[in-house]
Amino acid sequence: MEMFHPIPACPPPKNPRRPGRGWRLLVIGWLGAGLAVADGTDWYTRAWQSGDGLPNDTVGGLTQTRDGYLWLAVGPLTRFDGVQFERLDSDAVFNEDHRRVEALLGSKDGSLWLALDHGLVVRMNAGTVQTFDLRMPDAIVQTLLETSDGTIWVAGRAGMLVRIKDGRLTHLSAREGWPQEYGNPSLVEDGTGVVWFAKNGQVGVFRDRRFEMVSRFTGRIQMAPRWQGGVWICANSRLIRCDSTNHMEDLGTFPSEHPWTYAAAMVEDHSGALWIGTSDNGLFHYDAGGFQPVPTSHRQILSLMEDREGNLWAGTGGGLDQVQPRVFSLETPATGLPFENTRSLCEDKEGHLWAVTQNGLIGRQIDGKWMLVSNMPAELPGAATCVTADRAGSVWIGTRVGKLYRWHNDEWTSWQEKNGLASRIIHGLLVATNGGLWIAGENPTALQCIRDGQAATVRLPETARMIETLTEDPAGNVWAGTVNGRLFRVTGDSVTELPATNVTSSRSIRCLHATADGSIWMATGGAGLGRLKNGRWDHFNSKQGLPDDYLSQVVGDGLGWLWFGSDRGMFKVRERDLDAVADGKAPRVHAIIYGRSVGLPGLHANFGYFPASLQTGDGHLWIPTSTALVGVDPAKIRHDPKPAEVLVKRLVVDDQTILSYPAAGPAGAQVDPAASRSGLKIEAKHHRLAFEFTALSFSAPEELDFRYQLEGIDEDWVDAGAQRSAVYSRLPAGAYRFRVAALNSDGSWNERPAVVAFTVTPFFWQTWWFRLAAVAVFTSLVFVLARYISFRRLRLKLRAAEQEAALHKERARIARDLHDDLGTGLTGIVLLSGLALRDRDHPQKAAVRAQEILTKARQVIKSLDEIVWAVNPTNDTAADLIDYISQFAVEFLQPAGIQCRVDLVNELPERTISSEARHNLFLIVKECLNNIIRHAGATQARLRFTVTEQALGVMIEDDGHGFTGGRPGGDGLGNMKQRVADMNGNLEIRSEPGKGTQVSIRVPWPKEKSKR
Repeated sequence: MEMFHPIPACPPPKNPRRPGRGWRLLVIGWLGAGLAVADGTDWYTRAWQSGDGLPNDTVGGLTQTRDGYLWLAVGPLTRFDGVQFERLDSDAVFNEDHRRVEALLGSKDGSLWLALDHGLVVRMNAGTVQTFDLRMPDAIVQTLLETSDGTIWVAGRAGMLVRIKDGRLTHLSAREGWPQEYGNPSLVEDGTGVVWFAKNGQVGVFRDRRFEMVSRFTGRIQMAPRWQGGVWICANSRLIRCDSTNHMEDLGTFPSEHPWTYAAAMVEDHSGALWIGTSDNGLFHYDAGGFQPVPTSHRQILSLMEDREGNLWAGTGGGLDQVQPRVFSLETPATGLPFENTRSLCEDKEGHLWAVTQNGLIGRQIDGKWMLVSNMPAELPGAATCVTADRAGSVWIGTRVGKLYRWHNDEWTSWQEKNGLASRIIHGLLVATNGGLWIAGENPTALQCIRDGQAATVRLPETARMIETLTEDPAGNVWAGTVNGRLFRVTGDSVTELPATNVTSSRSIRCLHATADGSIWMATGGAGLGRLKNGRWDHFNSKQGLPDDYLSQVVGDGLGWLWFGSDRGMFKVRERDLDAVADGKAPRVHAIIYGRSVGLPGLHANFGYFPASLQTGDGHLWIPTSTALVGVDPAKIRHDPKPAEVLVKRLVVDDQTILSYPAAGPAGAQVDPAASRSGLKIEAKHHRLAFEFTALSFSAPEELDFRYQLEGIDEDWVDAGAQRSAVYSRLPAGAYRFRVAALNSDGSWNERPAVVAFTVTPFFWQTWWFRLAAVAVFTSLVFVLARYISFRRLRLKLRAAEQEAALHKERARIARDLHDDLGTGLTGIVLLSGLALRDRDHPQKAAVRAQEILTKARQVIKSLDEIVWAVNPTNDTAADLIDYISQFAVEFLQPAGIQCRVDLVNELPERTISSEARHNLFLIVKECLNNIIRHAGATQARLRFTVTEQALGVMIEDDGHGFTGGRPGGDGLGNMKQRVADMNGNLEIRSEPGKGTQVSIRVPWPKEKSKR
């Protein structure tokens, strides 16, 4: 074993990066939460703090699980998806008293390992929780390590080292060579599978089931594995690189304000560079160029990690920081620019930037530093409006004082009205490929071209107003856009106005940009973006996905993107996406907006002077804004062609979570969406469903767009933009599938969306058995109703038949009565009349015949009166019947000298009696009276009526001699019984010799007819 003695102070490495202005900013502090930390380094840092949802600002541990979530040890366990922090209650998760998370680890099998205070280690996977008690309540875990064979190592102070393999705990001690002294251990596995340890100045490896020391150092030691084999070692502020052969190389020290500063966390990134987080001196990046300080939100770095996308994360004493390579730069007075508001910009032949600011000053950037241009003509400072450069090395500067200046080889020359300059205020300059200089100015409005020392004015139509922008297409045509939305093409001395009003809607054309395919792109103030290609106009605005319709600058980066400066800031769009929308193949474009997430504030782009935005020879893009000159290197922007994985985090039904993504939580409290695709059921009585989803991408989480679809409800995908939730009101019963996909910054959608399938159970009246029963009941009801209607119709027919039969019967009775009574009487009259005619010669006989005729006629009249009374419907009441019979009895018995007594009823019910019943009852009474006259030999008779709710009673009595046996009146008694039977009544006759006769008739009232 090669032994190393304490390393003395070493000379610094070659070509170290010395701390500059960025380091000074790092020393003095940090910016607010959620903002990019500004500095002059090659890195920009974005910080999240408690005001952004972080439970607290001390982030002691970081890890990323296999599903992509970022997990933080901030006291309570917290996970992060790039947008939202979710705090998990340890009391509910671990079923323990509140415990603090000391360290955490995302293992290869997708589990999350947690080291809690008081010697408790927890493994969580898919909602299950497994607890390991180290039986060391005073242990403070500092390291969790998973080695390539799946073993979990747990190391802490006071000599604690535990190995967990296949669920079994093994304590390692001095017998295996583990240092037992109190100290801060460091345990790592390098890229070749060798486990390294460091504790109390000792550095060594675990080999053949023993720890072997390799070297010893002074100071506090921190290690990081090297993927090529070996480790990085930091002893206090000194960095040593150790390879797989145990060769040590001293790399120098990082800047430190205090001798006790040490490395608290270290990680090697995917490029092989090292990141060092210190105890109180911030963050450092080390590569072949040496140490470079990196700004952070706090100078105390507690944890470091690199995620799968290559982003570096730092847990600090003041928040969570994300560190990325800086691709945007802001040139402001702080960086030497004469004024923050830049009007015009160009690059000269030597690659230097020239800028004209709003206050009319001219700045020049050389070797990254801005300086004012010296030796200018006396009236030029404060009067400059625009600047451009030609291939001959000249720089041309327009002014607002009626002069055009040229700078060449440190000499100044000018053009003015006497040299042919037309306008007093120059708004723009354009150097054409043929060497001509185009000048756009106002007061008066004019377009000129200087070629070979001669100025020529191009005559514009009267519709033209002030020209705001010029560009040249690949064919050499010059295009001019005006403040009133007019577009002109200048070919030689010919000017053609293009009918672009349908695109610009008379809005100002702020910028023109020509691309290699001959397209003319037109940025407008309020009408979005226009494009003229192959004679066809296409129009794009916020309805097609542009973030803003007020565009000030447009410039291509040569990588397939168009970059825009707008009233709302900077964004870019792929040209192929615009082509797809123009050709009707896509409804919207995907715009990537650059703002606070990349360290840019709200930047209002400038317009009105040109050239403004441009691409320099090194590929950088520059866009002037009202608060800074923004530069970007598009080649440094990392693009991820792999779509971000989407997760459905939660399904909430009426404020109750019924589905959550498997993660930390009580065992059994969470449901795996994949397992729920056939068993998740939602009750029919629900009112609201809310799906919450996310995509785990940390490079630019704000740039992710989402779309979702609930199959069975949504006919097509619903564009959600950056929104990460979808809400539906009550759903009808049935089976559903909710799908959600994400669009990454490269414009790629997930080919396999996240899916949650579920079933909405029906109400009981929507179930098959209820519907079957309902069909049966309905069928029964239809059957019953049909039978009811059929029977009712039959009853109506029967009633009609009965009524018709009764009518026929009544007609027959009337005919019979007419025949029997009237016919017989009339026949008798005829016969008597014939006898009277025969006896006309015998007056006495003729008089007798005449008397007989008179009597017979009276009988006929009386019979007719009886028939008419029986038929007349006005006589249907019981009162009419009793009155008529009473009067008839008195009048009928009086000629025979028989006194008739009638007993009437005081109150008669409102009852009706049919004509047939009245006729039968009258004939029965008449027959009884006739028998009294003919057979009884009576002197007195009595007629008595009784009325009850059930029947009408009639009693006829006489004081005649009565009878025994036989039947008085021949067939009269039989006819009476038959008539009573026809009325469903009762007939009683009581008679004794010498005591008279009593006839009782009881007839029930007829049933009232139904009104139906």
